[in-house]
Amino acid sequence: MIPTRWAAVLLVFTMVLASACASTGRKRVEAANSDMARFRSEVGAAQQQIELLDSIMGAVTRLQGAELQEAYAAYGKETKVLMSQAEKVRKRRDAMTASGSEYFAAWEKESQALSNPSLQQAATERRQKLLAGYSRLTKAMDDTGRAYRPYESSLTDIRTYLDNDLTPSGVRAITSEMNEAKQQGRSVHALLAQVQQATAEIQQALSSQGG
Repeated sequence: MIPTRWAAVLLVFTMVLASACASTGRKRVEAANSDMARFRSEVGAAQQQIELLDSIMGAVTRLQGAELQEAYAAYGKETKVLMSQAEKVRKRRDAMTASGSEYFAAWEKESQALSNPSLQQAATERRQKLLAGYSRLTKAMDDTGRAYRPYESSLTDIRTYLDNDLTPSGVRAITSEMNEAKQQGRSVHALLAQVQQATAEIQQALSSQGG
């Protein structure tokens, strides 16, 4: 039989260990949720940039003279901004993929350490549900990436062409390509909305878990 004083020490140690594990889990949830929030912000900025470029391309096709020069200067500037934002989104996505793998590995290890079969099953089910959410997000991001590449290529081609012929006749010659680029941008925008939705669902699941 364990002496009373040692039983008390053992009880305190067990409570501290359990508290530390819970704290680690909460911190991991908070970190993941913070990553998701930043990611959503960056995706939203990319959507706004696509909307802005859509408007600018419309202006380029309508304007002449000094106003055309100004609109085209804005086009060149904002295209670079979009490409920079797209790179940020890609890097954030890659970082989340890596941290997500670590997150689920740590969660699985902790779940296996549970002695209560019911709690272990509940933890496994929640982990699988969240994994499914991550899979939907990954698919949405992959779909967006495939749609973005031709869009970026079109934006670059338009800039290259108009750099050498920024005249009303030059703009008319490339109007169909600009209209196609606008359609491509709208498709990317719609896919980014799916990314936003998938990310929001994961955030909701994480908040539920962390609560």
